Order: sequence, then structure tokens, then C-alpha cells
Amino acid sequence: MDTNKPDDEKTNEGVRIIGAEEAEKAASRDDVVGRRKEGEKKYGDRPDHPVGEDDDRPTLRFPRPASRDPSEFGPVPVIKADQPPPAEGGGPADGDDTAGDDTELPHWTEPATGQVPKVIAGDSDEDMAAWSSLSSTPRWRDEVIPHEDHGFDDLGGDDVKLGALDTDRRAADDFFSFEDETSARDTTRTGGGTGGERGDPEGFPGVSTGGEGGAGALSRPFASGAGRNVPVAIGVGVALGVLALIVFAIGSVATMILVTLVLGVAAAEFFNALHQNGYQPATLLGLAATVSIAVAAYYEGTAAFPVVLGLTVIFGLLWFLWVTPGVPVIPNLGATMLGFFYIGVLGSFANLMLNAGRPFESGGSNTGIGMILAAVIAAVSYDVGAFAIGRTMGHTPLSEASPNKTQEGLAGGIVTSLVVTFFVVGLAGIDPFGESIGDALLLAMVAAIVAPLGDLSESLLKRDLGVKDMGGLLPEHGGLLDRFDALLFVLPTTYFMGLLLL
Repeated sequence: MDTNKPDDEKTNEGVRIIGAEEAEKAASRDDVVGRRKEGEKKYGDRPDHPVGEDDDRPTLRFPRPASRDPSEFGPVPVIKADQPPPAEGGGPADGDDTAGDDTELPHWTEPATGQVPKVIAGDSDEDMAAWSSLSSTPRWRDEVIPHEDHGFDDLGGDDVKLGALDTDRRAADDFFSFEDETSARDTTRTGGGTGGERGDPEGFPGVSTGGEGGAGALSRPFASGAGRNVPVAIGVGVALGVLALIVFAIGSVATMILVTLVLGVAAAEFFNALHQNGYQPATLLGLAATVSIAVAAYYEGTAAFPVVLGLTVIFGLLWFLWVTPGVPVIPNLGATMLGFFYIGVLGSFANLMLNAGRPFESGGSNTGIGMILAAVIAAVSYDVGAFAIGRTMGHTPLSEASPNKTQEGLAGGIVTSLVVTFFVVGLAGIDPFGESIGDALLLAMVAAIVAPLGDLSESLLKRDLGVKDMGGLLPEHGGLLDRFDALLFVLPTTYFMGLLLL
């Protein structure tokens, strides 16, 4: 837009692309020619030939005029495939009768002769020999082709399969099947526990779950098989039972010490599993709180619970305020409190039963020890029955929380716990529930129901943490928490049943 015109005469101008003819006319206008320097070429003039350079190349313009002779550029020399290259200087090579052949390539306007020029790959015949070894026919993988030693290590023969070709390798999902899995060398899965047995500690195959099918979407068939060393597992279980009976016979103080020690080790296993999964709990605080509530429950009874719980919450907040500042508080403090409540609070009901039975202690007999013994019988009989029935007859999956557990194992464990608890506690007269057949039967029924809930709850935690076992202290059993997971739910149930019935 011209800014020198008045406002009423100003008009908007766009950009217009002009052609070559219009550009030539514009460059020839008088006002443009007047600004051209003297001797400066105008639009369309040919540039001068470079000074001091000889250029005898003919001017070529396409299409070529019909009057031009196609042969004016001379012949194009061709070297046959079986003919050596010409010697330097353009003359024939010594001793070569064919070097002076005047074979010419036809002009592009003439038909082809079918001859192929020789390609010179190098100065020696070795280069041509290397290329001559190639064949135009394909080579198949099953052909025996000799190879020279190029410095590669022997990978073990043709049977070695790596990466995606290895069909025997464990899939990614194999590392997320954590509960009661069998050995990775076994291609079938075994029922046991609440539906299966404890897995081989050396490895466990994956079980594909997912979709809306839930536990029914398990892809592996159930079959009976050895998932662990059963004689060793039985031996460890018997040794634990004998140790518990000896401590129970000594008295309530020894029992309290054993209970506190077991809870402390179980809590350490849980917090270690949290660390392995990326959490940063207040481990020292959690262990101190677990041991404290176990001891305080024995000496102070239920009055110790609100005190220890309140102090644990307060010191937990102070821990993340001063000891580990900057660490995410809510998930890590929540994980710390979960371990404390799950192991410390539930497990301390054993010492709470000892506290309730102390007034009735006489001659080494304690009703609190009898309550603990009844709870242990109910939990252990459930584990044994679920293992045996699930191992031999289990085939229907129970829950995604523990893919190797079966409904048959669950039913077998409940029936076994009910029968064994009733006969051992009721008919043997274990104090205090053995004084009444009805009380023994009621305790057996309730304990048989909550035991599998405790087992499945721990399986849920292990699956979420990505571990197969919480620990490895007990051969073929895992850790103490793995062995006493059902008992953690049976203990408070037995305590409140005692308050209700006694």
C-alpha cells in the first residue's frame, strides 16, 4: 500500500506472481534501464565466456536438431569380459591379441548388441575370486555350508535358541505368580494349601490369569505333583510343634517370650519385603512397636493397646519428619502401620490370652496357654488338611490372590480343622474349651472359617509385593509369617470366643 497517498486514496495491494514475459517487459522499462550500470547486462543477455579458459566442448541443446551427426562424438570403447584392461597410455597390453579390439558400443538410437562390459573390481585376481564364489541361486538354512573360523565363540550348536526363539523360557508373567507355585522345571501345576501346596523355593512357573474370568481364567491344568520336599517340610513342622509344646509346658513367661520372638521375626520379614518392593517404612519403629505391644499385652492386658497404638502413630509421623525427611509420608507410614497392625496387634492376642489366664494359673496349668494351644491346633490342622486334599484332588481354582489354591483344598482344610479341633480340644479336655463339648465344637467351627481368610490375606499381600515368600527361615515353608499366617486370624477369634463362652 502506498503510504504517500491521502487516506481516501489509499488502497490495499496484494502480491501477484508474474511470468517470464512480464518480468522481461518490466526489466525493459525506461525507469529500470536508467538505473542499470554501464555495460551491465540486461535481462535475457548471455553471460561472457570465462577469460583465459578454453572450452572447445560443443554446445548441446535438446532436443538435438536432425542436422547433427550422432557419430560426431566418436566411438565408445568397450572391454570384453574375458579381456584384460588396456595398459596405461591407451595401447594394447603386452601379449594380448584382443586388446586392440575395436568393438564399439552402439549409439543410443541403435539396437543393443547384448554385450556386457567387464567390471574391474580391483588390481588383483583375489577380488574377482571372492565375487565369483557367490551364486545366483538361493541357499537354504538346512543346507550344510562350510564356514571359516571368523573368531566367533561356539554358541553350543544348532539346538541353542535365544530370545523369542526359546520356547522353553519363562514368560514375563512367570515372575508375578507368587503363591504356592511348583518348580519351574514342572510343566503342570499342583493343587494344595487353601488350594495347593507351597512351591519349590528355587522357582515357580507362571499362571496366566486375567480378564473378567477371574480365577477361572487360569490357563494351566491342575495336576498332582511334588512342589516341595515333603519329608523336609513335615520334619520342620514336627520340630516346630515339639518346640511349642516344650515352651507351653514351661509356663506363661516362656510362652510370652516365644510369642514375642516369633512376632518380631515375622515383622522383620514383612518390612524387608516392603523394602524389596521400593517402600521405605520406618522399620526400626515398626519392630519396636510390634515387640512393645506383645510384651505390654502380657503385663497390662487390653489397657496397653491404646497407649502403644497412639505412641506408634505419633512417633511414626516424627520419624518421617526428622529421621527420613523428604520420603513420601502417606504410603510409607501406611505400610509401617499395616505391618504393625497385621502382625503386632493381631499376634499380641496370644499374650493377651496369657494375661487373661494368669489369675487361674495353678500348678503350672494356665487357661491362657490352653487357649493358645486350641488356636494352634485349629490353624495347623487347617493347613495340613488343605495341603493334603488340595495336593491330591485339587483342580478348581479358588482366588486370583493365590492362583495355586483350589476350592477342594479349601473344603478339605475346613473339614480337617473342624474335626481335629473338636476331637483334640473337646474329647481330650484341653482347658478351657475342652470342659464343654458344645464350646469345643463352636470354637472348631469358627476357627475353621477364619483360618483360610488369614491364609488368603497373606497371599494377597505377597502377590501385591511381588514376592513368593515373606522369608526363608524355615526350609520348605518360607518364613515365619508364611507359616503362621492363618494363626494371626485365629488368635483374636479364639480370644473373643473365650470371652463369650467362659
